[in-house]
Amino acid sequence: MDKVSYTYLDVFTDVPFAGNPAAVVLESDGLEEERMQSIASELGLPQTAFVMKASEKPADFKLRFFTPKREVDLCGHGTLAAFWALAEAGRIPLGSSLAKVVQQTNAGLLPVELHSESGVLRRVMMTLDEPAVADYVGEPEPVAQALGLAADDLDLERCPIGLASTALMELLVPVRSLQALQKIRPNCVAVEDVCLAVGAVSMHCFSFETVSRFSLLHARNFAPLLGIGEEAGTGTGNGALAAYLVTKKLVRGTSPLMLVVEQGHGMGRPSEILVEIAFSDTQVNSVRVGGKAVSVAEGHITVGVGVEE
Repeated sequence: MDKVSYTYLDVFTDVPFAGNPAAVVLESDGLEEERMQSIASELGLPQTAFVMKASEKPADFKLRFFTPKREVDLCGHGTLAAFWALAEAGRIPLGSSLAKVVQQTNAGLLPVELHSESGVLRRVMMTLDEPAVADYVGEPEPVAQALGLAADDLDLERCPIGLASTALMELLVPVRSLQALQKIRPNCVAVEDVCLAVGAVSMHCFSFETVSRFSLLHARNFAPLLGIGEEAGTGTGNGALAAYLVTKKLVRGTSPLMLVVEQGHGMGRPSEILVEIAFSDTQVNSVRVGGKAVSVAEGHITVGVGVEE
């Protein structure tokens, strides 16, 4: 039997017991895929990130991401958690105000920036995979019904339902008001069926009505296909949403544009996700997401029981 150490962090917040939780295993070299999945399933968090030595240049670290149900190619809050933990462990020097590294993921080699002041980490920003945007060609009623909403709760006059990906395909669902967004009671089986029909991993619901006047959007994310009933803060989902809104000319500003998305309030775990998007007219050139994190616990998990060597 072996003991594997992990760090538990809350991401998209600087307050413990808020934001989106993630676990990070900093010493993952030699762990088989089956053990990584077993660890992620046992911990039961939305994401567990495994850090190992990079095998491709110019990457500094290789990361793999697992939900309780399966591996995903990329995870926004898992990346933030991993690099926050690496910095706190002294494996990324914070001597200057900006440290640039590259992560090797199943989605490719992607830059990560660590912003600090006087050696104290303040923010991590990561570049997402190249965005892809598509129209949703189905009827709105099955989407609304899967969420426990009426069709007129959807804000289709302002924004059509759409699909977008910055590594994972999201079904983007505009909701008319914050009140309507808060009354969503998803039928997980129906959400899975709708997502499977369009090749999405989750329903990412959003409204332009927000809790904070500093936020542009309020979001809720449902990903039962990944073993996540609801997620308190979704990096890739909000990056995909920003890309979609730019292509539909539903956000104003000059490039690069920084958007603030709030999420997780109904779960008692408020998150603030920063999305920076570079674009020319409706052509999206790059999407970055980031924010803060806080370490809340460290532990060990025993692996290897019942596993043949």
